[in-house]
Amino acid sequence: MRGPLLFAAVLLCSAGCATAPTVSTPVQQSMPVPAETRVLGQATVYLSAAGEKLEVVHDAGTGVVIVKLPDDRLAILPAEIVGTEGRYRDDHLTLWETDGGVLLWLDGKLVFSGRGVE
Repeated sequence: MRGPLLFAAVLLCSAGCATAPTVSTPVQQSMPVPAETRVLGQATVYLSAAGEKLEVVHDAGTGVVIVKLPDDRLAILPAEIVGTEGRYRDDHLTLWETDGGVLLWLDGKLVFSGRGVE
Protein backbone atom coordinates (compact mmCIF):
# COMPACT_ATOMS: atom_id res chain seq x y z
CA MET A 1 0.00 0.00 0.00
CA ARG A 2 2.84 2.35 0.83
CA GLY A 3 4.45 1.85 -2.61
CA PRO A 4 1.49 3.11 -4.68
CA LEU A 5 0.96 6.08 -2.35
CA LEU A 6 4.63 7.05 -2.58
CA PHE A 7 4.51 6.75 -6.38
CA ALA A 8 1.36 8.93 -6.52
CA ALA A 9 2.97 11.55 -4.26
CA VAL A 10 6.11 11.67 -6.44
CA LEU A 11 3.97 11.89 -9.58
CA LEU A 12 1.86 14.74 -8.18
CA CYS A 13 4.93 16.61 -6.97
CA SER A 14 6.70 16.30 -10.30
CA ALA A 15 3.59 17.43 -12.16
CA GLY A 16 3.18 20.40 -9.85
CA CYS A 17 6.86 21.33 -9.98
CA ALA A 18 7.15 21.14 -13.75
CA THR A 19 7.28 24.50 -15.42
CA ALA A 20 4.92 25.33 -18.22
CA PRO A 21 6.50 25.81 -21.62
CA THR A 22 7.24 29.43 -22.38
CA VAL A 23 6.77 31.20 -25.66
CA SER A 24 10.12 32.49 -26.82
CA THR A 25 8.69 34.96 -29.28
CA PRO A 26 6.13 37.73 -29.02
CA VAL A 27 4.70 36.89 -32.45
CA GLN A 28 1.08 35.95 -32.03
CA GLN A 29 -2.30 36.39 -33.58
CA SER A 30 -3.39 39.78 -32.37
CA MET A 31 -7.03 39.50 -33.34
CA PRO A 32 -9.30 36.55 -34.07
CA VAL A 33 -10.41 36.26 -37.68
CA PRO A 34 -13.58 34.21 -38.21
CA ALA A 35 -13.24 31.89 -41.21
CA GLU A 36 -16.51 33.06 -42.77
CA THR A 37 -15.19 36.64 -43.14
CA ARG A 38 -11.92 35.74 -44.83
CA VAL A 39 -11.40 36.83 -48.44
CA LEU A 40 -7.83 35.77 -49.05
CA GLY A 41 -5.82 37.01 -51.99
CA GLN A 42 -2.74 35.47 -53.54
CA ALA A 43 0.42 35.43 -51.47
CA THR A 44 2.94 38.12 -52.30
CA VAL A 45 6.47 36.80 -51.88
CA TYR A 46 9.32 39.08 -50.87
CA LEU A 47 13.02 38.16 -50.89
CA SER A 48 15.73 39.85 -48.85
CA ALA A 49 19.26 40.46 -50.13
CA ALA A 50 20.33 37.47 -47.99
CA GLY A 51 17.79 35.20 -49.73
CA GLU A 52 15.27 35.03 -46.88
CA LYS A 53 11.62 34.76 -47.91
CA LEU A 54 8.61 36.54 -46.43
CA GLU A 55 5.07 35.81 -47.66
CA VAL A 56 2.14 38.17 -47.20
CA VAL A 57 -1.52 37.33 -47.85
CA HIS A 58 -4.09 40.13 -47.76
CA ASP A 59 -7.51 39.39 -46.31
CA ALA A 60 -9.90 41.82 -48.00
CA GLY A 61 -12.79 40.61 -45.83
CA THR A 62 -11.25 41.77 -42.57
CA GLY A 63 -8.48 44.19 -43.55
CA VAL A 64 -5.68 42.14 -42.02
CA VAL A 65 -2.61 40.53 -43.50
CA ILE A 66 -1.35 37.06 -42.75
CA VAL A 67 2.43 37.05 -42.72
CA LYS A 68 4.54 33.91 -43.06
CA LEU A 69 7.86 34.86 -41.50
CA PRO A 70 11.24 33.56 -42.75
CA ASP A 71 11.24 30.98 -39.91
CA ASP A 72 7.76 29.73 -41.00
CA ARG A 73 5.86 31.27 -38.06
CA LEU A 74 2.58 33.01 -38.91
CA ALA A 75 1.40 36.40 -37.72
CA ILE A 76 -1.92 38.15 -38.35
CA LEU A 77 -1.61 41.92 -38.39
CA PRO A 78 -4.46 44.46 -38.53
CA ALA A 79 -4.24 47.37 -40.97
CA GLU A 80 -3.36 50.95 -40.12
CA ILE A 81 -4.24 53.71 -42.55
CA VAL A 82 -1.10 55.59 -43.56
CA GLY A 83 -1.50 57.50 -46.83
CA THR A 84 -1.44 55.18 -49.83
CA GLU A 85 1.02 52.70 -48.38
CA GLY A 86 0.10 49.53 -46.53
CA ARG A 87 1.08 49.40 -42.89
CA TYR A 88 0.00 46.62 -40.58
CA ARG A 89 0.90 46.19 -36.94
CA ASP A 90 0.23 44.60 -33.60
CA ASP A 91 1.97 45.08 -30.26
CA HIS A 92 5.27 43.62 -31.53
CA LEU A 93 5.35 43.49 -35.33
CA THR A 94 5.05 46.24 -37.92
CA LEU A 95 4.87 45.41 -41.63
CA TRP A 96 5.16 48.22 -44.16
CA GLU A 97 4.60 47.61 -47.87
CA THR A 98 5.84 50.35 -50.16
CA ASP A 99 7.09 50.74 -53.74
CA GLY A 100 7.24 47.00 -54.48
CA GLY A 101 9.10 46.23 -51.28
CA VAL A 102 8.41 45.40 -47.68
CA LEU A 103 9.94 46.25 -44.32
CA LEU A 104 9.26 44.27 -41.14
CA TRP A 105 10.09 45.44 -37.62
CA LEU A 106 9.98 43.35 -34.45
CA ASP A 107 9.75 45.46 -31.29
CA GLY A 108 11.13 48.48 -33.16
CA LYS A 109 14.09 46.65 -34.73
CA LEU A 110 14.19 46.15 -38.52
CA VAL A 111 14.33 42.37 -39.05
CA PHE A 112 13.46 42.04 -42.76
CA SER A 113 13.79 44.18 -45.85
CA GLY A 114 12.93 42.73 -49.23
CA ARG A 115 11.60 43.23 -52.74
CA GLY A 116 8.63 41.53 -54.35
CA VAL A 117 9.22 38.47 -56.53
CA GLU A 118 7.20 38.14 -59.72
